[in-house]
Amino acid sequence: MKIIHLSECPSVSRSLDVALTKHTSVDSQHFDLKESLLSGSISEKVLTAAAGADVIHVHGSCDLENAQWVEELKQNAPQATWVQQHYSIPEKGDTSIDPPAVAQFAFLNHTERYLPYARVMPSVVLESEITPVSLSEDVDMLTLGVIQRGKRSAWELPVRGTRWACEGFAETLAMGEHLAWKFNHQDRPMKIVAVPESPREDCIDQCRGVDLLIDSLVTGSFYPLSLELLALGIPSFIHLDHRCFDNLLDFAGSEELPWVFTRVEEADTMISELIRDPELRVVLGENAREWTETFYNEKKTVQCYVRGYEDLLNNPEMWKEPRFDIQDPKVSWDLRDIHDTIYEARRRASGFGRDILAEEHREQEYQESSHMHHFARGPVQAWLYRNRFERMDGLEPLFDVTRRQCLLERYAFASKEAEGKRVLDLGSGTGYGSALLKSEGQASSVLGVDSNFFAVNHANGQYAANGQYADSGVEFVLENIETGELEKEGFDLITAFEILEHVKADGAFLKRCHEWLKPEGTLFITSPDTWHDRMTWGHRRNHSRITFENFVKRVFPRAEFFIQEPAFSCTEPAVFEPKTIRPCIPEDYLDPGQVLVAKCQK
Repeated sequence: MKIIHLSECPSVSRSLDVALTKHTSVDSQHFDLKESLLSGSISEKVLTAAAGADVIHVHGSCDLENAQWVEELKQNAPQATWVQQHYSIPEKGDTSIDPPAVAQFAFLNHTERYLPYARVMPSVVLESEITPVSLSEDVDMLTLGVIQRGKRSAWELPVRGTRWACEGFAETLAMGEHLAWKFNHQDRPMKIVAVPESPREDCIDQCRGVDLLIDSLVTGSFYPLSLELLALGIPSFIHLDHRCFDNLLDFAGSEELPWVFTRVEEADTMISELIRDPELRVVLGENAREWTETFYNEKKTVQCYVRGYEDLLNNPEMWKEPRFDIQDPKVSWDLRDIHDTIYEARRRASGFGRDILAEEHREQEYQESSHMHHFARGPVQAWLYRNRFERMDGLEPLFDVTRRQCLLERYAFASKEAEGKRVLDLGSGTGYGSALLKSEGQASSVLGVDSNFFAVNHANGQYAANGQYADSGVEFVLENIETGELEKEGFDLITAFEILEHVKADGAFLKRCHEWLKPEGTLFITSPDTWHDRMTWGHRRNHSRITFENFVKRVFPRAEFFIQEPAFSCTEPAVFEPKTIRPCIPEDYLDPGQVLVAKCQK
């Protein structure tokens, strides 16, 4: 049998090529796909090698349907059967319900759950070529290594793609640095090193100098490198979800897996135990190497590929039968949805997404974008940029989309009552909410009131009659809402979002709102915002659900209460729709990030 390997990930596939040559009678030849392509055409060396090949094995998720080099190879080796091996999921995490044009292999981590027609395959670990380290119980300086995979936060979902990109290197490294600081102050010398995952050979060499190793603690998956590092005989920490755990356990045929299992949220406690117990470190390291040699050795893994190639050639119809029915809701739940839900619960518990703005990388992306010219037009716009951590405009892309979505939803909720009415927007800030009450809510007029001179100037420059988004029915005035005079019984609808936490006398303020409303008028008011700890530093008060309801009902007996869930999963553009606001139920209490919205009738 003759196999030609064309690889986008040669560090992984080359191990298979070596093992096939070493342990089987297969004629195997390996080519780096990027090096073999010349202006879109395949090299003559590959064309010559492919002549007479039984199988052409493509490693990686490249497009085989529209590539010029694929047609060239098919013409040169028409007898060959093709198979494509995936080590990562399809773009955007889509799952095809139709058989693929080319037979598929899928690595037995999270990748396989997106490819129902693929044969699940292991990676090949050449443990005979990886010399194990010799761990010592007595070390002068303990070294903790952290595998570096990308820079994305553990909880920051990409705009395009899936949660599998959220490796959480920053959070893991920060946790390790905190541990190092703690143990160094306890006279236990310790340091932490970041180990880039590629090039693979360099990663393995660098890991030889560590005593404990942290792999992926967030996604619940593992990688070919994860298994190779076990062969070093170093205790490794990892988090696997149930499906990845079961897949690997089933393949290995062992009763256990050799990692120390923990999530990034609890990892400091687990790691601390091994730092304090050098004898246990040595035992776990030896167990990792022994497990690799016994249950995941190169002879065993390579035979899976030999059987796969034989099935490709002798039983091609079997590749048209799916392993699971992704359209079955129960199957979809067990495969992916339950694990995605658990991740989302962890993400919410972490508090990620409640920052006023996104982190530094988002700001950098914004500065490099075409929107940056907007803030160079004059002093008012420059003020908004300089004060972006205290003020925000829900319609400006400078600000985090998740935070903007939450604020837009409150105005969208109130706008349902605004049609044809005279509206007062208290604490109108940069004016976007007032403008939306007029344009989307169809209010007859909107008066925005704020005590900040620059905020009112920005609102007038953007959303009032002479502003960029001119609307003759919107007006903004500079006024202190606690002491200023507004027309009594002059408004059909009042919005007071994120006000209670800032006023000196909240009871007096609520009574003033009652005075400004017309008979049967409506007030929308929110409890103090707990989006992020940084936002509560200047707050004069906070409320629980009970205290907020009692406070409102003293002035407005006819009040309905709603709760807004924080939109932690917002990865699409912000929209003007109250998607996360719902009526309160008796079991509700305020979690961090949640806000109560009271709809009060005079």
